[in-house]
Amino acid sequence: FMRFFHPQAGALIDWTHPPEFLPTELGQISIDARKGRRFADQLVKARLLEGGELSVAVHIEVQGSRDPEFGARMSTYWWRSRERFGLPVLSIAILADDDPKFRPSQHVDQFLGHGTVTTFHAVKLLDYRDRIEQLLRDPNPFGLAVVAHLRSHETRRDAGRRFRFKRELVLLLYERGYRREQFQPLIRVLDWLLRMPRTL
Repeated sequence: FMRFFHPQAGALIDWTHPPEFLPTELGQISIDARKGRRFADQLVKARLLEGGELSVAVHIEVQGSRDPEFGARMSTYWWRSRERFGLPVLSIAILADDDPKFRPSQHVDQFLGHGTVTTFHAVKLLDYRDRIEQLLRDPNPFGLAVVAHLRSHETRRDAGRRFRFKRELVLLLYERGYRREQFQPLIRVLDWLLRMPRTL
């Protein structure tokens, strides 16, 4: 994920130390439950190459629709994660919606020139639409996941075409020779993104 969506940050992480998945449903991170689902999608502690024991909390959020409060929510997660775990926080937003104009990457909270600006790394999946062939050749499995997401948007009303796209991606997984433990999670992702009518 890091090498595909944020290679600059991925190059700073010491991958010889397994990342640690942190709890995201804690009250210190979540916002008032009465406002609906309000917890970080994924929070991971990773060790950095430079700095010995220094680690960073990587916060990953997937947003599937336009939300005017998204930037504020990302800011809340950043501050609460920083406070809860006492680590530098790198926030990554995957914007999976279909509105090309929705591109939040910061939240400004100021009054009379005083306050804070919270920035985050935002990836717009729509921007990959013209790179389908390149993604299909990319050895990183997140390339295929992005293709599946884009194909799901294209085929909302065309189950036959969706079937052909899904078959193409499954055959690509077989051709790459993934081991069973690698193959099964990828198939689950394709099944989730490219849902088929029962008859197909």
